[in-house]
Amino acid sequence: MEQLEEKLCMLKQSCGSLTDTVVMVAPAQFGFNPETAQTNTFQMGPAGECDMPARLREAACSEFQRMVEILKSHQIRVLLLPSREDVVTPDAVFPNNWFSHHREDILVPYPMLAPSRRAERQPDRLLTLLKSVSCSPQVIDLAPREQGNPLRS
Repeated sequence: MEQLEEKLCMLKQSCGSLTDTVVMVAPAQFGFNPETAQTNTFQMGPAGECDMPARLREAACSEFQRMVEILKSHQIRVLLLPSREDVVTPDAVFPNNWFSHHREDILVPYPMLAPSRRAERQPDRLLTLLKSVSCSPQVIDLAPREQGNPLRS
C-alpha cells in the first residue's frame, strides 16, 4: 500500500487531470466466483480450508478500508455504492467492469458475460449517488447488447 500511496503522489504532481472523485463498492461478498473464473485468469480456485473464504473476505475488506483512507488523505472524494443485499455478487468490488463515467459527464453501463456480473449493476442507485454530488450524467446504456457482444466475464 505504501508503494501505491507514493505512486498516487507522483501522479498527482505530474498530471493535472486526475479525477477528484471515485466510486467504490465494498467487498462485502468478495470471494471466488466459479462462473467468472472460466474467463478470468486472475481468479484461483478456493483452497481446501473451510474458513479460507471468510479470511479472504476479511482481508479484502481491510485492504478496501485502507484504500479508502489513502484516497481521502489525498483529497479524493470516495463515493461508496453498497453491494446489493438481495443477491450474491462476489465480484462487485470491480464496478469498473460494468460502467464508466466520462469527462463529458456521460455514464456508460456495459454488457457483461456472466449473469452473476450482470446482477452487480445498480444503475438507479449509482445515478442517485452521483446526483448527491451534483452530477447528473447523460446515460448511454450499452448493457442491452450483452446478448450478442458482452465485454467482460
